[in-house]
Amino acid sequence: MRRKMLSKVFVSLMTVSIVGTFGTSSVFANNLTKSSSSQTFDKAWELSAVSGNAKLKYGYNTTAINEDYAYGYQSKSVHYSYIRNGKGVFAGNSKSAGAWSKIEVTHTGSSVSYSVIW
Repeated sequence: MRRKMLSKVFVSLMTVSIVGTFGTSSVFANNLTKSSSSQTFDKAWELSAVSGNAKLKYGYNTTAINEDYAYGYQSKSVHYSYIRNGKGVFAGNSKSAGAWSKIEVTHTGSSVSYSVIW
């Protein structure tokens, strides 16, 4: 029982160190992050950002459901897209250089951050 609990604690700590905090993982150390601070969530919108070899398309969509989305690209490194909203933190699948990582989640809250992490 104690071993099972320690195993769960270890897995939780590893998840937090990789997904929960930018720049602390030895695998993923760089990011391009944008905030929704200048946007409202009363209609759909999309923005984009570029930094070196990284690209980020992000926004708010109202087509089927109200959702936050982040599409991340990195031409030189393994990477993933990431969203933090009022419901929690969410990561897209890790992708190899030159591919798009995508994450779409139900919108919650008034402030959202969108990232591509490599």
